[in-house]
Amino acid sequence: MKQVHGHPGGSLSLVEILVALYFREMKINLNDENRDRFVLSKGHAAPVLYATLKEKGFLTDDDVKNFRQVNGILQGHPDMKKIPGVDMSTGSLRTGNIYSSTEWQ
Repeated sequence: MKQVHGHPGGSLSLVEILVALYFREMKINLNDENRDRFVLSKGHAAPVLYATLKEKGFLTDDDVKNFRQVNGILQGHPDMKKIPGVDMSTGSLRTGNIYSSTEWQ
């Protein structure tokens, strides 16, 4: 059964920001330890991150089609252990801010 609920407003508020970061500013190569990293602090806005990662080639059409499905890797919040290009699992508000301000300094 396809999921039909979520937080579309939170995702839509980030579209322009993620396009600018991922396609103009950030250097993202998963094999480079010194790459730029993005932490989505408001994890409930994951759909826009998934769309961006799909456009960058990190995710497949099948990954996106299985959004929020039982066996899919794309759930309601990003999971760094399952999704290529996600550097921090987030969900609880502010945890991403705390982690990103200390992890890569």
